[in-house]
Amino acid sequence: MGLDAYMFSYKGRNKKEVDFSHDQKTNEEIHYWRKHPNLEQWMSYLYFEKGGEGTYGMDGKSFNCNKLQLTKEDLLELKDVTDKNALPIGGGFFHGDPQGANEHYREETLEAIDRALEAIKNKRKVYYTSWW
Repeated sequence: MGLDAYMFSYKGRNKKEVDFSHDQKTNEEIHYWRKHPNLEQWMSYLYFEKGGEGTYGMDGKSFNCNKLQLTKEDLLELKDVTDKNALPIGGGFFHGDPQGANEHYREETLEAIDRALEAIKNKRKVYYTSWW
């Protein structure tokens, strides 16, 4: 068990940027992360900021198995924070060790962001989801 996180591009429309449904047949995987707790923390903050209600678990509301659409602006902010190794410290029993995670995942996360920005340029939408 552990934190599995994905970034996908897809075709379609949705009325909101969180907890939406779409035709998953149009999904194209941009990237997969295994146990990047600090990225998960950043995405969780953004999810709730955009009005996400989360799922209920033993610890109350959590960002688990939810969808978060990422706009060009979101991705540019994430790129800046990642480039500076400034993702917030995350954690959780299944999330992995947050110490050193920013540096460890830095290059692959920046590459994923570039692919996501290219997908948006090609008229696709991008979202992040995770499961732990």
